[in-house]
Amino acid sequence: MPRALGRQPVKSDAISIVEAAYDCESEARGWLEGLLERVAPKLDRGFGVGASMYAPGIAPDRMPIASRCRDEKIASAAIGMCVTYPAHFHRLNATHRAVATASKTLNMTADEFQSWLPFVEFLHPFGIRDVTGVLARDPSGHVIAFNAPMPDLRPPTPRDTRLVYVGVIVLCLLQPPELAGI
Repeated sequence: MPRALGRQPVKSDAISIVEAAYDCESEARGWLEGLLERVAPKLDRGFGVGASMYAPGIAPDRMPIASRCRDEKIASAAIGMCVTYPAHFHRLNATHRAVATASKTLNMTADEFQSWLPFVEFLHPFGIRDVTGVLARDPSGHVIAFNAPMPDLRPPTPRDTRLVYVGVIVLCLLQPPELAGI
């Protein structure tokens, strides 16, 4: 079940997201954690928010990741799902949509997605029914992704993703720390 959401004591305006994106002194995980601190309050639907640095062909358990307010069992289940179903993992990260749910990225109806084996097997036990993703992609296919598990199939609203777009725009202009090395 999702945890109750309270007011987050984190400055999460557009400027703070831009500032975090321009932190070029941190290594990859620290950089992702800085972004998550600002982005998570806008995306969290009760299961926490994750961030990752994807590269085409990377093994799911080898990419830099960070999470905020996420139960370790959920994080392990998500990685387990990606390792078990790597073709789906790469398909979800190959989308050219800046904001999308996993169900829409896979072009599935709500009924189809509710019976989709990877989610049923790994994430349904936690009450997760879909995931919202916010992705910034560079021309080589590298992606900085934020993902927020959801207890339902509600698509993200403009309010959910408004300030995240600022960060995505900045990410498109930057080469994040260690991105070339993944």
